Amino acid sequence: MFKKTLIMTAPVLASAALVAAGLSASTLQADAAARSHHDPKAPFGRAMKAGNEVSCVGGAQKATYNGGVHDTVFASSDNGPTIVPGTLFRVNGPRHGRDVLSVSFTALDYLSSTSAQGKVKVLLDGIPMAPSDLNNGSPIYAQGYGTFAQNYCRNIGPGAHSLRVTISDVASGTNTGSLYLWDPMLHAEKSE
Repeated sequence: MFKKTLIMTAPVLASAALVAAGLSASTLQADAAARSHHDPKAPFGRAMKAGNEVSCVGGAQKATYNGGVHDTVFASSDNGPTIVPGTLFRVNGPRHGRDVLSVSFTALDYLSSTSAQGKVKVLLDGIPMAPSDLNNGSPIYAQGYGTFAQNYCRNIGPGAHSLRVTISDVASGTNTGSLYLWDPMLHAEKSE
């Protein structure tokens, strides 16, 4: 009796395993395909978003850009934004379609005790790159010394694009605040 039951259930279990494996494989393949290619229907100049997630996935690397300064960069709340030296680049987009531009920006930072907030903006064509806020850029709230490290990305279309980094400070009340960056460094990669 036991052998007969086992013989009858074996094909059912095998079929269930094949269906589960097929569903898992197709789900994994669809997920991998979505992550391995940027969305061709996404509008120019936008990263793909799903809720708070930002994703820019490129292919073969086409170019790299590295720049920064071995010095201190200073921004005061009494002045406007300060351009970080060495971070001005012209990035050429593809002739057709779009490329992915991924940017990393790092520095040692200091936000004065009279500051409410420091702001770092990695600007592509004058617009802060995702995931930073379109108006404020990437905030620095912690007063005192810290480390700033952020990654950004955007899909770019044909033509020439300008890339630069600016910093600014927002004072607390009527005080003058200041933001300092030491040895800021930008690394950008353009890929298919």
